[in-house]
Amino acid sequence: MGFGAFFSAVSGVKGHLFSMSIVGNNIANSNTIGFKTGQVTFREALVQTLRGSTPPSVGGGGGINPVQVGLGMEVASIHTKQGQGMLQETGIVTDLAIEGQGFFVVSDGDSNFYTRAGNFTLDSEGNMVNRGTGHIVQGWLADDDGRIPTGSPIEDLRLPFGVSIPGRATTEVSLDSNLNAAATSSTASLNSAGTTGVLTVQGMAADGAGGQHQVTLTGTNSTQSTALGSNTAGVPLTGSETLMSMGVTQYEFDIVLNNNERHTVRGLGADSRIDELIQAINNLGIDVMAERDAGEVRLTHKFAGDGTLFNITLENGQPGNIAREIFGAPIGGDFIANNGTSSTLTATGVFTPTGHAPLGSENLVVTINPDTGLADSIEGVGDGGILIQGDPDVGLSAGTLLI
Repeated sequence: MGFGAFFSAVSGVKGHLFSMSIVGNNIANSNTIGFKTGQVTFREALVQTLRGSTPPSVGGGGGINPVQVGLGMEVASIHTKQGQGMLQETGIVTDLAIEGQGFFVVSDGDSNFYTRAGNFTLDSEGNMVNRGTGHIVQGWLADDDGRIPTGSPIEDLRLPFGVSIPGRATTEVSLDSNLNAAATSSTASLNSAGTTGVLTVQGMAADGAGGQHQVTLTGTNSTQSTALGSNTAGVPLTGSETLMSMGVTQYEFDIVLNNNERHTVRGLGADSRIDELIQAINNLGIDVMAERDAGEVRLTHKFAGDGTLFNITLENGQPGNIAREIFGAPIGGDFIANNGTSSTLTATGVFTPTGHAPLGSENLVVTINPDTGLADSIEGVGDGGILIQGDPDVGLSAGTLLI
């Protein structure tokens, strides 16, 4: 009996050591994509009966409980918790996550596997694959009419980038309109755009039929923050140079947008070329455009406006990192593009009715495109009935136009 007590205690220590192993594994995998934690449950291993129980006697004596001694414990099960994990943005467009129940199906060509890890990328043939295993993601591909045949067998997901979809000719057009018989307004048309960059004029002038509007634009449009790198090797970049040949030893780096939006560029290595670095930045899908310019790499903010608000920063230039070796950031300093400016364009309009003297000048509204930051349209002409528009990717410029 004495040694039995020790054996019972040892079984408890061993069981809890096993539990600590599971907890340690949970901690070790806290950053593992798609990992689900485990939980240990225990049960009593064996009970030894030293004396059986007796029922109450006929003469009035009470019953006696059995005498039993537990001989320790053992692991009953290891339960995997399949609850919803935290979703985290990675900045990589091919990374996916499942919210709720379900699994991704991936294949090695022979067997299908199920996973919650959505760290995917595209291989050279356009297959969506798991970055860690190379297994191809399975699913349904839309047919030529855009329908997804969910009842058919799943297959490799392949995204054929660069392949155009044949156009289909329009076969029927339906047009409904209602003309106002009492209307006295005149349809606006562009007579001369001058140097303003205006492309189209739409609408009806509400201030009388016949006549000419002269619109004058003064000032300058918004500009984008941009900066040209200066690689420490001092060589004109052709795009084929590897990062290792340029002295880079740290291949992951952050781009900070607008002072506080941090985006991490991943997936580069020693043999990655300069053009692959440019592509990796552009593939982030953020307001940054990278390109080769004059033998260096240029970064440009896609949104035009005040550089103190709309800027790009590569932090903490150090020997071996991309901010230092490719863009020329000083050691301990930053590579910054913050020279963008806000629009100062203003517009005034003068209407001259046919056969009459010009009317007084009126101030018009120059509007900023919310997607580009450029001033690209003018409102308020013809008592607000006319909309003047330029190229949203280029914007308007100072000058005079006639409508």
